[in-house]
Amino acid sequence: MMDHVFLKEGGMFKKIAVSLILYVESDNVYLSLYTADTKYLVRTQLDHFAEAYKKANLVRVHRSYAVNLSYVEKINNQMVMVGGKEIPLGKAYKQGLLNALNTLR
Repeated sequence: MMDHVFLKEGGMFKKIAVSLILYVESDNVYLSLYTADTKYLVRTQLDHFAEAYKKANLVRVHRSYAVNLSYVEKINNQMVMVGGKEIPLGKAYKQGLLNALNTLR
């Protein structure tokens, strides 16, 4: 399992623990990865990123979002609260999120 990712910051690549990522937002072919204090931009697709880091508690909750299960604060039928931000919860992803949360130990 990959537990870190190298993200470009200025002219350097910085090693970031995947466990520090709160959530990921997709915008076409770019992803914004949010930690508690920084936003990183990566050129990849959400499907590929979420699959690569599935074992690191990143779960898709919407066609444009994946969240780190360790930081989920609240859930209702329309949204997931992570790091104080409301992230939309797609109907197609709700059961997968609930299953993942139930197996999280």
